Amino acid sequence: MDWKNRNAIPGIALREKAYWGRGYGTAAVRTALRFAFQELNLHRVELEVVADTLRAIRCYEKACFVREGTRREAIFRDGRYNDLLVMAVLAGGPA
Repeated sequence: MDWKNRNAIPGIALREKAYWGRGYGTAAVRTALRFAFQELNLHRVELEVVADTLRAIRCYEKACFVREGTRREAIFRDGRYNDLLVMAVLAGGPA
């Protein structure tokens, strides 16, 4: 949390594959965003996501996150360097 600038960076994971594809992730993200904007009065919520995790990216896009940029080869995972997408949603946008 960055209270001065009213920003937050969440940590989000739905690791159990049995629950993937059921909308739980999107519902959880939307609920967290409502809390962030309505209760905490934040202005911005941002995150980074590995560029090849398409399910996660789609979940964030459904929750109104917008792609803002790419951190090229920023993380080493599964034996190779991976890009990270920077995504954010601002207060006043749909959540």
